[in-house]
Amino acid sequence: MPEEASNTGDRANERLLALLEGFNWEQKGVSDVDISCEKHGHDQDDHGIDGFATYEDPYLTKERGVIVESKSKQWSSWNPGEVDDGASQVRKALECASRSPNFDQKLGFGEGGLAIDAAILGAWTNSEEESTIDDFDADTFDGYVQGCELKETGGGCDQVVILANDDLHRLASMQSKHEDIGLTSVHHKAA
Repeated sequence: MPEEASNTGDRANERLLALLEGFNWEQKGVSDVDISCEKHGHDQDDHGIDGFATYEDPYLTKERGVIVESKSKQWSSWNPGEVDDGASQVRKALECASRSPNFDQKLGFGEGGLAIDAAILGAWTNSEEESTIDDFDADTFDGYVQGCELKETGGGCDQVVILANDDLHRLASMQSKHEDIGLTSVHHKAA
């Protein structure tokens, strides 16, 4: 079963990165990579990240880097603690990626070449059996997210976005509409 869980998590992450690429975000060659822990209070040596994507931020005059993490669980396995743990894990990775002296080099950027201040946690819910309808409850999950208590770091304005099944399906629908009207080929660059 652990191998199946790993495969499900890999597929979930591939789908999330594909969604972002559909909006002209560029996946950087980071997948399942460890970055060194740069904060003493984290009680660990390194953080693993599932993926990393960038996009041209029209409000900054440079690319913005976003850590991408995916969790895929059966609905019965999601609870406030699981959401809190996933959000905390991605927040700690974000804190250390933005402080890591070697993270830019792993990605092939020059020092300070992009803003790394955001992360996306794709919280996928899969059904227990392929033939059953997913019993995901958006209102209950939103309550879990609202109850999330990410500790402030004092290191800036980091953003962690948690996207559940309903959010991810809306993104896929938007991406499909963009493709239908030809917007995915347009790249907006900051002036």
